[in-house]
Amino acid sequence: MKKAYFFSEIFIFSLAAFVLWVLPASSGCPVYAAPVENFLQEQQDSYVSQLEEVEFFLSQSTEEIQHTVAQTPQSLPVGNFLLENAYPVHFFEHPDFVSYYREHGRIDTNIQPDYRWNIPTSTGYLITVSQDSSGAWNKLSGIGADYRPIEGSADISGVFDRQKLLETVKQNPAIKNISELSYISSPMYTSTTFIYILSDGQEFLIPYGLRPDLTGLENGTLYSVQEAADILEVTSPQQVYGADSEAPYGGAGASTENPVSAGNNAFLVGGGIALAALIVVILFLLYRRKRISQ
Repeated sequence: MKKAYFFSEIFIFSLAAFVLWVLPASSGCPVYAAPVENFLQEQQDSYVSQLEEVEFFLSQSTEEIQHTVAQTPQSLPVGNFLLENAYPVHFFEHPDFVSYYREHGRIDTNIQPDYRWNIPTSTGYLITVSQDSSGAWNKLSGIGADYRPIEGSADISGVFDRQKLLETVKQNPAIKNISELSYISSPMYTSTTFIYILSDGQEFLIPYGLRPDLTGLENGTLYSVQEAADILEVTSPQQVYGADSEAPYGGAGASTENPVSAGNNAFLVGGGIALAALIVVILFLLYRRKRISQ
């Protein structure tokens, strides 16, 4: 009985060690679903400290930003930074997300974990801020004028209009709860920004692109990923990339210093198993040594 009890302790200890090894390797926070309004508010609340850091950096960089803007043909004042309309933008790991979807049946695993902050200004510029090597939000990555309304061009300002986002989502009865929402820039598809939504295991996209006439996707309309892929496959046929292929649009400008990849997870899981096995062997040898000494 004592022997069985001793080995049960070994098993429990080993299992605990394995869990503690693997648990830190899991990416992000636990996935849970929440009503649409609650999810959007909670997500915004989670970004407060980051946005405060971004706001301070922008206040210290106004002259630099204005000097850069002055070199552009528009040369308008920067105006006020609209932090309440800022949004974090990710990129796809494999830029041709349609081909990725055809191969994997989902695209959430294709979204890079790293992101940058896009901050619109009152005069229509879009300021992009990213992290430096220390993780501080104090790196100016870009200044664009794509979001300024111009007669005859597509209106993509809805990408940072949360009220419009809320109305769009609530019009779809299939979405009652949300467990994930990300903004994803896709340069490959005529610089379209997609709002990605995961609801009860179903994936949706809301596109905002400068040339919806080329993608066939209507700005501000909610599509299932299946619907969006079907349309893009016809309007924007792309080369299907293999696992080792180099995509001509690869990287898309996003930082990938610490992405969580399948390879990394496999290494950590394998290491956990090895650690657990080693612990079992050590405890078994200690047990034998104790028995012999008795």
